[in-house]
Amino acid sequence: MLACEQTIQNPDWPEHDEKFVVTGYVRIQDDSLFSFCRVTRTLPLRSSMYNPDEATVDDATVELRSSMENIPFQHHPGGVKMYNYTAVAANSGASSYTIHVEGSHRTARATVDVDDLPLYFEQSTIERYDATGYILQAVMPSEFVAGDYDMILEILPPGGHYWIEQTFRHDVSLYYDAVIKRFRLIVYFYFEADKVHWKKRYKLIARSREYDDYRHAIYSGWNSGGPFEGEMKNPPFNVTGNGIGFFWYERVGEPVEF
Repeated sequence: MLACEQTIQNPDWPEHDEKFVVTGYVRIQDDSLFSFCRVTRTLPLRSSMYNPDEATVDDATVELRSSMENIPFQHHPGGVKMYNYTAVAANSGASSYTIHVEGSHRTARATVDVDDLPLYFEQSTIERYDATGYILQAVMPSEFVAGDYDMILEILPPGGHYWIEQTFRHDVSLYYDAVIKRFRLIVYFYFEADKVHWKKRYKLIARSREYDDYRHAIYSGWNSGGPFEGEMKNPPFNVTGNGIGFFWYERVGEPVEF
């Protein structure tokens, strides 16, 4: 194979159109709302390496909007984990939420509609798999058609007062049972021998599809760009206006002992 290199002086590239890059979600849990947002900006193509500090936007005005109220975000210099804006408020029970980002003569926004996905199993059984392993088999309620879930398993020591998170299952697998015409779920759990008989409970977390779009975009970004691949397409951003990115919701169910 042959290769060549050519330096182009003053290429006639289009002028950089700077946009917000917004990544955020609203978590609906009990009577509270927790919302997290990271705001950065696109940078022009240049010879130097990408600098995340240069891309971070610390002077934006961020709000979580609904038909009930507008909730301002607080800015955190340096960020809280990966997010530099957060908000906490009472759960007003709104059916949709919009994140609104404004600053530097730019505005970006995204809206998600909250689906009424069931957050419990209609039937569930737990069976021993091996010495420390168990299989949880469950049936979703009849109104369930489609959706994405995470699942948290918690355990309570004998005489204890605080539940301990034992296992977090991301993207629990659901399959359709044509006999009973319902969706089923199978999850494998493992316990240390002395914890097998502790009390157990689960919590289901429903997510909107935008989260999966976000995850797939990250995966594709790290696993694409080969010389023999086709032209890359933009991810299915749901942030619009002068911005790109993803905004989604999570709904956390009540704990259910089993």
